[in-house]
Amino acid sequence: MVTAPRVEVSTEQEVHLPGSHVKGTLRVHSTSAIRGDAIQARFVGRAKAQFEGDCKRRFSTQHTIVDQNIEVWKFRTLGELLGLNEQKEASDCSTPAISPLTRFPFCFRVPDSAPTSLAVPGVPVTIKYAIEFRVLDDTTVSLYYEHPIVVVRPVCVSRPIAQGRTSHSKVIQLPGGRSILLELSLGKTVLTSADEIDAQITVVNRWKESLKYLRLYLITKVETTGRSMDKEGEQTSKSYVVEHHGVGLPADKPKIAVGESYSLKPVHNVPGLNPDADLPHFLKLSHSICLEAGRSKSLVLAKLQVPVTIVTSFVEIAPTKSTPKEDLLIDLSSSVPNTNPFLSPHFDLLA
Repeated sequence: MVTAPRVEVSTEQEVHLPGSHVKGTLRVHSTSAIRGDAIQARFVGRAKAQFEGDCKRRFSTQHTIVDQNIEVWKFRTLGELLGLNEQKEASDCSTPAISPLTRFPFCFRVPDSAPTSLAVPGVPVTIKYAIEFRVLDDTTVSLYYEHPIVVVRPVCVSRPIAQGRTSHSKVIQLPGGRSILLELSLGKTVLTSADEIDAQITVVNRWKESLKYLRLYLITKVETTGRSMDKEGEQTSKSYVVEHHGVGLPADKPKIAVGESYSLKPVHNVPGLNPDADLPHFLKLSHSICLEAGRSKSLVLAKLQVPVTIVTSFVEIAPTKSTPKEDLLIDLSSSVPNTNPFLSPHFDLLA
C-alpha cells in the first residue's frame, strides 16, 4: 500500500530571537524513495494588515521582514561529484530520488530588526514567519510543506528599585443626582505575561439599584494603517480592541447594595500577550486594565480604564559611573524615505 509522503521538520529551538539562527533538519517519510532532484527552502516573514474602512472601501498594508532562499539538497551523479563531467550524459541512467532515511540540515538567520510574531483573534493584522520547503522533480514542485517559525523580540525594562502604588478613581454621574464611584489601586503598571495583577478595588454604589455585575480585565488595543486598494494615494487607520478573560464578584457576594461601599482584592493574572509595540507606518500595540460595574454585562453603568505596559522580562541594571562621551557626527540625510519599519536596524517598541 502506497501512502502519501509525510514531512518532518525539527528545529533546535522552539522560539527564535532577532539575530539568532534557525537551525534544523528536514526529513520526508515515505514507504519508498521519492522522485526528486532538488530540495529548496525559503525563510519568509511578512507583516500584513487588511481591513475595511468607510463605505466598505478596502485598505491593506504589507511589509516583507525577511526573504531568504537556500538549496538544501541537489541530486548529482557520481561523475558530477567527482568533477568528471559538468552535465549529465545521455547514457547516464541514474534516477534522482530522495531517501526516506536521510535528514537534510538547513540554517537561516533571523534579521536583527525582526519584530515579535503576532496573531490576535478577530484582528486582521498578522506578523508571521515560516520556512517553505519544495521538493523539485526537474522543474515541477512535487511536494510542498510550510513550517511555522515563532520569533520573539525581547522587550526588557529595568526593574524599578522602589515603586509605590498608583491610585485611579472615577465618579460616573447618573440621572437623578445619583452616581457610582470606581477606585482602582495598582501595585505596578509594568507587567509581564503570567504576572499577578496586584489590584485593589473599591466601588461606592450611589445608584438607585444594586450592582450585580463587576469585572476587572485586560484589553489589547491594535491600531493599524493601510493604503487604499481602490483609490491610489489614499490611506487610513483603524483600531481594534480585544477583551481578555477577567474576574468578577466572588461567589459569596452576589451584589453591591444601594449606598454600599465595597472593597476587594481580586486574584487575577496577565494572560499570554504580545508585548507593547510601536512600528511606524504599520502597527501600534498597547494594553490597559479595565474595571466596569453595572447590572449585567449588557448594562454597564460605570467604567474605568488604566493604561499598563506589557514587556517580555525585567533586567537588573547596576548603577554605573558616568563617563565622558565623545562627539559623534551623525548623517541624518536620506535620499529615499524608508516606510518599511522592518528594514530599519532600530524601531521603538515602547514609544
